[in-house]
Amino acid sequence: MSGDETAKLQFYPIDPKSWIGETRASSGEVYPNDVRLVCPACGDRSVFNFGSPQVNRQTLTVMKGSRCAGCNSLVRFLASYPSNTDSGNPKRPMSFVAFTEFSTLHRPMILDAAIPERLRAAIASTTESFNLKNYVAAMNGGRRAMEGVFKLLPNATKKKRSLPDLINDASADPSLSEPLKRLAHGIREGGNLGAHFDEEVEPDEYTARHMLELLEYLVTYFYVLPKRVSDLENALEKMPESQT
Repeated sequence: MSGDETAKLQFYPIDPKSWIGETRASSGEVYPNDVRLVCPACGDRSVFNFGSPQVNRQTLTVMKGSRCAGCNSLVRFLASYPSNTDSGNPKRPMSFVAFTEFSTLHRPMILDAAIPERLRAAIASTTESFNLKNYVAAMNGGRRAMEGVFKLLPNATKKKRSLPDLINDASADPSLSEPLKRLAHGIREGGNLGAHFDEEVEPDEYTARHMLELLEYLVTYFYVLPKRVSDLENALEKMPESQT
Protein backbone atom coordinates (compact mmCIF):
# COMPACT_ATOMS: atom_id res chain seq x y z
CA MET A 1 0.00 0.00 0.00
CA SER A 2 1.48 3.36 -1.03
CA GLY A 3 1.90 6.34 1.28
CA ASP A 4 -0.84 8.25 -0.56
CA GLU A 5 -3.26 5.36 -0.09
CA THR A 6 -2.41 5.04 3.61
CA ALA A 7 -3.04 8.77 4.12
CA LYS A 8 -6.62 8.27 2.92
CA LEU A 9 -7.37 5.75 5.65
CA GLN A 10 -8.66 6.24 9.18
CA PHE A 11 -7.55 3.76 11.87
CA TYR A 12 -9.45 2.83 15.04
CA PRO A 13 -7.89 0.67 17.79
CA ILE A 14 -10.09 -2.24 18.88
CA ASP A 15 -10.62 -2.82 22.61
CA PRO A 16 -10.56 -6.55 23.49
CA LYS A 17 -13.75 -5.90 25.49
CA SER A 18 -15.55 -5.37 22.18
CA TRP A 19 -14.86 -8.98 21.12
CA ILE A 20 -17.84 -11.34 20.94
CA GLY A 21 -16.56 -14.88 21.32
CA GLU A 22 -13.22 -15.99 19.88
CA THR A 23 -11.65 -18.58 17.60
CA ARG A 24 -8.15 -20.03 17.51
CA ALA A 25 -6.57 -20.74 14.13
CA SER A 26 -4.62 -23.97 13.57
CA SER A 27 -1.38 -21.96 13.75
CA GLY A 28 -2.36 -20.48 17.13
CA GLU A 29 -3.67 -17.00 16.25
CA VAL A 30 -6.68 -16.03 18.38
CA TYR A 31 -9.24 -13.64 16.91
CA PRO A 32 -12.87 -12.69 17.67
CA ASN A 33 -15.94 -14.25 16.10
CA ASP A 34 -17.56 -10.80 15.95
CA VAL A 35 -16.61 -7.25 16.93
CA ARG A 36 -18.95 -4.70 18.52
CA LEU A 37 -17.96 -1.29 17.18
CA VAL A 38 -19.34 2.19 16.46
CA CYS A 39 -19.37 2.31 12.66
CA PRO A 40 -16.86 4.94 11.44
CA ALA A 41 -19.14 5.73 8.49
CA CYS A 42 -22.61 6.21 10.01
CA GLY A 43 -21.84 6.60 13.73
CA ASP A 44 -24.25 3.85 14.81
CA ARG A 45 -23.20 0.92 17.00
CA SER A 46 -23.02 -2.29 14.98
CA VAL A 47 -21.74 -5.86 15.20
CA PHE A 48 -19.18 -6.78 12.53
CA ASN A 49 -18.71 -10.42 11.63
CA PHE A 50 -15.11 -11.66 11.87
CA GLY A 51 -15.69 -15.24 10.76
CA SER A 52 -13.26 -16.95 8.33
CA PRO A 53 -10.63 -14.19 8.14
CA GLN A 54 -7.50 -14.31 6.00
CA VAL A 55 -4.60 -15.65 8.09
CA ASN A 56 -1.17 -14.77 6.74
CA ARG A 57 1.55 -16.77 8.51
CA GLN A 58 4.36 -14.95 6.71
CA THR A 59 3.35 -11.46 7.88
CA LEU A 60 1.87 -12.77 11.15
CA THR A 61 -1.41 -10.97 10.51
CA VAL A 62 -5.10 -11.78 10.39
CA MET A 63 -7.29 -9.63 8.14
CA LYS A 64 -11.03 -9.43 7.56
CA GLY A 65 -13.49 -7.11 5.82
CA SER A 66 -17.02 -6.76 7.19
CA ARG A 67 -19.99 -4.51 6.46
CA CYS A 68 -22.03 -2.38 8.85
CA ALA A 69 -25.52 -3.79 9.35
CA GLY A 70 -26.94 -0.27 9.31
CA CYS A 71 -25.29 1.58 6.40
CA ASN A 72 -23.56 -1.34 4.60
CA SER A 73 -20.19 0.47 4.65
CA LEU A 74 -17.13 -1.77 4.43
CA VAL A 75 -14.81 -1.74 7.45
CA ARG A 76 -11.56 -3.75 7.41
CA PHE A 77 -9.85 -5.26 10.46
CA LEU A 78 -6.18 -6.06 10.89
CA ALA A 79 -4.59 -7.96 13.79
CA SER A 80 -0.81 -8.34 14.18
CA TYR A 81 0.74 -11.18 16.20
CA PRO A 82 4.10 -11.78 17.90
CA SER A 83 6.63 -14.08 16.26
CA ASN A 84 8.28 -15.45 19.42
CA THR A 85 5.31 -17.33 20.89
CA ASP A 86 5.59 -21.11 21.19
CA SER A 87 3.60 -22.80 18.44
CA GLY A 88 1.66 -24.80 21.01
CA ASN A 89 0.35 -21.75 22.86
CA PRO A 90 -2.42 -19.39 21.70
CA LYS A 91 -1.21 -16.15 20.13
CA ARG A 92 -2.94 -12.99 21.24
CA PRO A 93 -2.71 -9.96 18.91
CA MET A 94 -0.15 -7.28 19.73
CA SER A 95 -2.32 -4.75 17.91
CA PHE A 96 -5.82 -4.93 16.51
CA VAL A 97 -7.29 -2.07 14.47
CA ALA A 98 -10.23 -1.32 12.24
CA PHE A 99 -9.63 0.90 9.26
CA THR A 100 -11.76 2.47 6.57
CA GLU A 101 -11.42 5.07 3.87
CA PHE A 102 -11.36 8.61 5.22
CA SER A 103 -14.93 9.79 5.75
CA THR A 104 -16.11 13.39 5.60
CA LEU A 105 -19.39 12.42 7.32
CA HIS A 106 -20.19 14.18 10.55
CA ARG A 107 -21.09 11.77 13.34
CA PRO A 108 -24.54 12.78 14.62
CA MET A 109 -24.70 14.41 18.02
CA ILE A 110 -26.27 12.30 20.78
CA LEU A 111 -29.56 14.15 21.20
CA ASP A 112 -30.08 14.13 24.96
CA ALA A 113 -33.66 14.10 26.26
CA ALA A 114 -32.90 17.44 27.97
CA ILE A 115 -32.91 19.07 24.51
CA PRO A 116 -36.42 20.17 23.42
CA GLU A 117 -37.92 17.92 20.74
CA ARG A 118 -38.22 20.65 18.10
CA LEU A 119 -34.59 21.61 18.62
CA ARG A 120 -33.49 17.96 18.33
CA ALA A 121 -35.30 17.75 14.98
CA ALA A 122 -33.61 20.95 13.73
CA ILE A 123 -30.14 19.66 14.69
CA ALA A 124 -30.78 16.28 13.06
CA SER A 125 -31.94 18.01 9.86
CA THR A 126 -28.82 20.22 9.81
CA THR A 127 -26.54 17.19 10.26
CA GLU A 128 -28.35 15.30 7.49
CA SER A 129 -27.92 18.25 5.11
CA PHE A 130 -24.19 18.36 5.88
CA ASN A 131 -23.72 14.63 5.31
CA LEU A 132 -25.55 14.96 1.98
CA LYS A 133 -22.95 17.64 1.12
CA ASN A 134 -25.65 20.33 0.89
CA TYR A 135 -23.56 22.88 2.75
CA VAL A 136 -25.84 25.83 1.93
CA ALA A 137 -28.78 24.03 3.55
CA ALA A 138 -26.58 22.93 6.48
CA MET A 139 -25.49 26.48 7.27
CA ASN A 140 -29.01 27.82 6.85
CA GLY A 141 -30.32 25.00 9.05
CA GLY A 142 -27.63 25.71 11.64
CA ARG A 143 -28.78 29.31 11.94
CA ARG A 144 -32.40 28.17 12.28
CA ALA A 145 -31.42 25.64 14.95
CA MET A 146 -29.49 28.27 16.87
CA GLU A 147 -32.54 30.53 16.80
CA GLY A 148 -34.34 27.64 18.50
CA VAL A 149 -31.56 27.39 21.11
CA PHE A 150 -32.36 30.91 22.36
CA LYS A 151 -36.12 30.90 21.79
CA LEU A 152 -36.59 27.70 23.80
CA LEU A 153 -34.55 28.74 26.83
CA PRO A 154 -36.74 28.73 29.98
CA ASN A 155 -36.16 32.45 30.64
CA ALA A 156 -36.52 33.56 26.99
CA THR A 157 -39.05 36.27 26.20
CA LYS A 158 -42.17 35.13 24.36
CA LYS A 159 -42.19 38.27 22.24
CA LYS A 160 -41.17 38.07 18.61
CA ARG A 161 -37.48 38.96 18.51
CA SER A 162 -34.76 38.86 15.84
CA LEU A 163 -31.87 36.47 16.30
CA PRO A 164 -29.34 39.24 17.14
CA ASP A 165 -31.77 40.53 19.78
CA LEU A 166 -32.25 37.02 21.20
CA ILE A 167 -28.46 36.63 21.52
CA ASN A 168 -28.14 40.05 23.16
CA ASP A 169 -30.99 39.23 25.58
CA ALA A 170 -29.22 36.03 26.62
CA SER A 171 -25.93 37.93 26.92
CA ALA A 172 -27.42 39.97 29.74
CA ASP A 173 -27.36 36.75 31.75
CA PRO A 174 -23.93 36.43 33.44
CA SER A 175 -23.94 32.71 32.54
CA LEU A 176 -23.32 33.63 28.90
CA SER A 177 -19.63 34.43 28.71
CA GLU A 178 -18.05 36.59 26.02
CA PRO A 179 -16.69 33.59 24.05
CA LEU A 180 -20.17 32.04 23.90
CA LYS A 181 -21.63 35.33 22.72
CA ARG A 182 -19.05 35.49 19.92
CA LEU A 183 -19.72 31.84 19.10
CA ALA A 184 -23.45 32.51 18.74
CA HIS A 185 -22.92 35.53 16.50
CA GLY A 186 -20.47 33.51 14.40
CA ILE A 187 -23.11 30.83 13.77
CA ARG A 188 -25.65 33.53 12.95
CA GLU A 189 -23.33 35.10 10.37
CA GLY A 190 -22.57 31.67 8.88
CA GLY A 191 -26.30 31.05 8.55
CA ASN A 192 -26.70 34.36 6.75
CA LEU A 193 -24.08 33.17 4.28
CA GLY A 194 -26.18 30.08 3.62
CA ALA A 195 -29.42 32.05 3.30
CA HIS A 196 -28.26 34.76 0.90
CA PHE A 197 -26.48 34.57 -2.45
CA ASP A 198 -22.96 35.97 -2.45
CA GLU A 199 -20.98 36.30 -5.68
CA GLU A 200 -17.62 36.02 -3.88
CA VAL A 201 -18.20 33.57 -1.01
CA GLU A 202 -19.68 30.08 -1.32
CA PRO A 203 -20.45 27.87 1.71
CA ASP A 204 -18.05 24.91 1.76
CA GLU A 205 -17.48 21.75 3.80
CA TYR A 206 -14.88 23.35 6.09
CA THR A 207 -17.09 26.28 7.09
CA ALA A 208 -20.26 24.17 7.40
CA ARG A 209 -18.49 21.56 9.57
CA HIS A 210 -17.18 24.19 11.98
CA MET A 211 -20.59 25.80 12.19
CA LEU A 212 -22.23 22.44 12.96
CA GLU A 213 -19.65 21.61 15.65
CA LEU A 214 -20.07 25.03 17.29
CA LEU A 215 -23.86 24.64 17.21
CA GLU A 216 -23.54 21.33 19.06
CA TYR A 217 -21.27 22.99 21.62
CA LEU A 218 -23.84 25.73 22.20
CA VAL A 219 -26.70 23.22 22.60
CA THR A 220 -24.65 21.15 25.04
CA TYR A 221 -23.82 24.24 27.12
CA PHE A 222 -27.40 25.49 27.45
CA TYR A 223 -29.39 22.26 27.60
CA VAL A 224 -27.28 19.18 28.36
CA LEU A 225 -24.71 20.53 30.84
CA PRO A 226 -27.24 22.03 33.32
CA LYS A 227 -29.12 18.72 33.45
CA ARG A 228 -25.93 16.74 34.08
CA VAL A 229 -24.80 19.17 36.79
CA SER A 230 -28.23 18.84 38.43
CA ASP A 231 -28.02 15.03 38.28
CA LEU A 232 -24.59 15.12 39.92
CA GLU A 233 -25.80 17.46 42.66
CA ASN A 234 -28.78 15.18 43.38
CA ALA A 235 -26.50 12.13 43.53
CA LEU A 236 -24.12 13.88 45.95
CA GLU A 237 -27.02 14.94 48.20
CA LYS A 238 -28.12 11.31 48.54
CA MET A 239 -24.66 10.14 49.57
CA PRO A 240 -23.88 9.65 53.27
CA GLU A 241 -21.83 12.52 54.71
CA SER A 242 -18.93 10.14 55.36
CA GLN A 243 -18.54 9.62 51.60
CA THR A 244 -18.69 13.27 50.54
